[in-house]
Amino acid sequence: MKGVRLSKYLVDCGVATRRQAKKLIRQGRVKVNGQVVKDPDYRVFGDKDLVEYMGQVVAPIKGFYIAFYKPAGYL
Repeated sequence: MKGVRLSKYLVDCGVATRRQAKKLIRQGRVKVNGQVVKDPDYRVFGDKDLVEYMGQVVAPIKGFYIAFYKPAGYL
């Protein structure tokens, strides 16, 4: 298993943009399993690692689908 880069994980969680995520990590604002990590390329395994930002646990945003019934001639 390869895991996901910590910076990408934060982006997927909706915490920050790519540049902002790298900056936050380098500033020491992100913890993985209770330890401050300052390497944006650190590998995170979402099912095993606990990622925190500003004391809050972050998790990826789950996708959802919207089904819309469009009758003929609606548009």
